[in-house]
Amino acid sequence: MTSAWNQHYAADDLLAMTDLWVVAIPNGFFRSELLDGELTGRYLRLKSMETLCFDKELIAVKTRIDTESRYRFLEQFYDGVLDRVRQRDIAAFLGITPQGLSRFKRRRASLNKG
Repeated sequence: MTSAWNQHYAADDLLAMTDLWVVAIPNGFFRSELLDGELTGRYLRLKSMETLCFDKELIAVKTRIDTESRYRFLEQFYDGVLDRVRQRDIAAFLGITPQGLSRFKRRRASLNKG
């Protein structure tokens, strides 16, 4: 969204831990549809609002100090991804080492048993 609106690459990068689909829309079409379009514009505005709300939640989660909150976020929104993504990538999202993730998961499993 930032790249399209400002007509240059955004400061942050798009990073995906799983396969994804990307849709490229010419800038002029994007702008005119976003501002004035009926069906396509409504869709773009809705997706923009959803993305902004999700980004706000993601920023809040990423700035929390505790690993548990960040891991619960992944479980809530990306439960299926936790089994398919490399542990080092999950650890990087959580801001811990892969070894720290292993320890965290062991402690979490033992707490859930008892």
